[in-house]
Amino acid sequence: MLPSNNKIKKRRKLLKNSKWEIGASARNTLALFDCIREFDLFEINLNILREIEFKELVCTILDFGTKPYSVHCRYETFAQALADIELSKGLNPELLVVHLPYPQNEFDFRMQIDTLGEAAIKNEIIICIENLADMEERTKQTRSKNPEEIAAYLDVLNNPNLGLCLDVGHAIKNDFTNWDSALIKKWLKHIHYHSTVKGYDLHLPVTNDSPSVLKDTFLNYCLKQHIRGLLFVKISK
Repeated sequence: MLPSNNKIKKRRKLLKNSKWEIGASARNTLALFDCIREFDLFEINLNILREIEFKELVCTILDFGTKPYSVHCRYETFAQALADIELSKGLNPELLVVHLPYPQNEFDFRMQIDTLGEAAIKNEIIICIENLADMEERTKQTRSKNPEEIAAYLDVLNNPNLGLCLDVGHAIKNDFTNWDSALIKKWLKHIHYHSTVKGYDLHLPVTNDSPSVLKDTFLNYCLKQHIRGLLFVKISK
């Protein structure tokens, strides 16, 4: 059940008084209606969409006269991620989110980020590298699961078209604790905020037990509004 227009107006007023801008992820056309109505920002996840669903999403977006803030690229293969950079041009997002497609070693890790950096410059887009959950343990390359390690390599490249997407739930799953990392703060350009427990990628609602990695205004907002599922945060620096 969608909230009333008055409730939505109150949400947006509260958010405008904060540094953080909150959006939600749309994985199908129905979810997109909810996102557009409740939030000023939304993210489209291409990883689970069929071609026909993608076309429906594009039509819905055009009908609303809006555009996604971000697009989450597919990540089963690196070729998919690169193809989605081209595919996303028609949606005109402000940034793209990419999981590294399970790099198997240090060479893969660096090559994938290097290539994404080149694509980001070529296409004049911001690409944010998201730390993996990797529930299937398809890679032993642990740097791709650690947001601080990703940020460290971004710091080496110093490419302004690259950034870090900190997925809080994925980090908790992999027992990450260094939330105050200076490198993360330097390269942080996007956040996926949901809760979980160590060892699992559950995409749970934000609760009092969730790590307070963001300002209290954001955490309290999530708690009071009972927001569920995957949220993201636009970073204003």
